[in-house]
Amino acid sequence: MVLEFIDGRTLETADLADPYYVPRIAHGFRQLHSLAPPFANEKTIFHLLDGCLETVRSEDIRVPDGCLDHVPTVDRIRSALAIQALDAAPCNNDAYAPNFIDQHGKIRIIDYDYSGMNDPCFDLGDVAVEGRYTPDQVEVLCETYFEGRRPVQVARTRLFSIAAQFTWTLLMAAADQVYEPKPDPDYDYWAESLARWAVTLPQLESPELGALLDQAQRNE
Repeated sequence: MVLEFIDGRTLETADLADPYYVPRIAHGFRQLHSLAPPFANEKTIFHLLDGCLETVRSEDIRVPDGCLDHVPTVDRIRSALAIQALDAAPCNNDAYAPNFIDQHGKIRIIDYDYSGMNDPCFDLGDVAVEGRYTPDQVEVLCETYFEGRRPVQVARTRLFSIAAQFTWTLLMAAADQVYEPKPDPDYDYWAESLARWAVTLPQLESPELGALLDQAQRNE
């Protein structure tokens, strides 16, 4: 279904972390979350994670070494994120580069296959994953989005990044071995699963994780 032709440039992965685009992406998400009418469905990363885990276990799917051993840590992240949760808003839930179009300096967000009502910090955390943001870049993203410093929501955004990357790791493994037809038959989903796990594992085992969990649960 064609709704509108957007005259602009589709972003590439390297653009997501460009200092020119980080605040513009934040503004794009703020417009989506605050101006779009409520979506009819709810969809969170943990709904998707639970489905992935069920598929992985029931189908005995190969996953990267040690991945399932860290499910309890991801459950701690889930619990921490619930403490200071924001009101659910219309979220895209699929913040990879081709879903952003630069329309003369304004970011337009497309492709709502995964969309639903969700905590706005998930969209922020997901684009941070796809753009491989540094902690400083996450600070800029959040400060622009919230129009000021919100340390609790910065911590929550970073935790959502970890939860997203963990879930995408499992999803890519399932796509490699179970899902048919594959969206792209020529794509190496197993290699993508391994690459995402290589990013996720150090974050799950980082000494900094405990501090992030504590920060995310504080009263602002």
